[in-house]
Amino acid sequence: MESLIEIIGKSKKYRHIYKPTIERIIKDLSTRFPEKILEKKVKRKLHQIWGAYFSRPNFAKLTKRVKDRYKNGDNIKDIFREFLLLQTSTKERIPILNEFYCKIFEVTGIPRSIVEYGCGINALTYPWMNNSIIYQGYDVDKELIDFINSCFESVILSKYAKVSLGDILVDEYPKSDIYLLLKVLTLFEHQEKGVTLKILERIPSNTIVVSFPTRSLTGKNKGMKDFYRKNFLQLVHSKKWQIREILFDSEIVFVINK
Repeated sequence: MESLIEIIGKSKKYRHIYKPTIERIIKDLSTRFPEKILEKKVKRKLHQIWGAYFSRPNFAKLTKRVKDRYKNGDNIKDIFREFLLLQTSTKERIPILNEFYCKIFEVTGIPRSIVEYGCGINALTYPWMNNSIIYQGYDVDKELIDFINSCFESVILSKYAKVSLGDILVDEYPKSDIYLLLKVLTLFEHQEKGVTLKILERIPSNTIVVSFPTRSLTGKNKGMKDFYRKNFLQLVHSKKWQIREILFDSEIVFVINK
């Protein structure tokens, strides 16, 4: 197992991935597949949960672009908006961003702190939140994390917002007023069947915001809204939680009050 961790960890595509995530996936798949095909299966799983959703750019060039545009006086939202195109889930969120957090905070109130797991590029939507909020994002990709943190530093937001390595299926959860789990629960389920309710129960916050897409990756409406609404409400029906729904054009959001 140690040698495979080193092989995956040194590979060009996956060398930036959080080591505990690689260890977790290897441990899980090693109980189901023989050693001769294990490396292939691990890489395929990593692609499914991470690589398929992200187009890797030249982060050094993008970091310089952020600094140059900020020095030029460009608006922070305008600077960050172009980077939201890099990831499928955030690209879909761009048309609704101006109302997205406003409507969520109308339900939850403006929090003092937010934790977001599986944040990816969505961390750069921080300027659409409230700039007095302390934001802590977690993701499994160190190179992406370093880029996001450099963006925050370049526009003088690093006092309030940062991203760190983290895996919700491995970590101890920090306390926060609100947890964001935006379009990531299905990814967690693909990795560990039945884990969604366990995650929601473990989170040390009274307020959790989860969301699901209402369209496929090709932009088609395939009854996804009703499918996710039905499945999610069935999942939490036994809990004495207050659930509020907020429907956007491309995303259905549930606010859980525990």
